[in-house]
This record gives sequence, structure tokens and C-alpha cells, in this order.
Amino acid sequence: IDRNLFSCILKVESGYRTNVVSQTSDYGIGQINKKTAESLSINLQKVLSNRMYALTESAKILKSYKDVFSEDEPTLWFCRYNIGYQSYKKAGNYCQMYANRVNACLASQEYL
Repeated sequence: IDRNLFSCILKVESGYRTNVVSQTSDYGIGQINKKTAESLSINLQKVLSNRMYALTESAKILKSYKDVFSEDEPTLWFCRYNIGYQSYKKAGNYCQMYANRVNACLASQEYL
């Protein structure tokens, strides 16, 4: 996974905050969803307390979406990190708005 893209995803997801839990049950710097964590046996308490673990698990999830969707969705596969396997139609304009935020971060070069 491209480091700059990964950094921008983390910035959009959590503002680089490591111990945040969202109202939609998303955890840590990568905002790993509780259902995703359960399906992949990811320890959410460890996500909140161990930055390297959180980054590693977030990168694995992102890579899995890239492996599955990058041929069919070359410019928006990373949007799947945020919406999961649901259809773009179900996600509405949200996916494009998310991609726009990540791309704006990349363009600004204001990432870690």
C-alpha cells in the first residue's frame, strides 16, 4: 500500500488519533469497524492501546480491498476501506465524498 495514501486514509478516518472510538463502533487510528474486527479476529482493545498493531491490521484490511477491487475500481478501491463490501449504490455519494477527501489530502501533501 502506498505510504502517502495510507497516511491520508488515517488522517481522514481518525485525524491520526489512536484511541478514538466512533459512534458507529469504529476503533483506533484506522477506525476499524467492530464487525470487521470480529470477522477477522482483530483485538479492538489492542487496536486502541498498540499503535503498531492498529496500523498493521488497518494496512491488512486496506490491502485486502485493493486485492479484490483495484482492477474493477482503479480509482476508488480504497473507498472500500470505509464502506466495506456494500455496493456503491447503497453507499450513495458517500464513497465519492470519501475519495475526494483522501485525494485532497494527497494533493495537499499534508500527511505524515
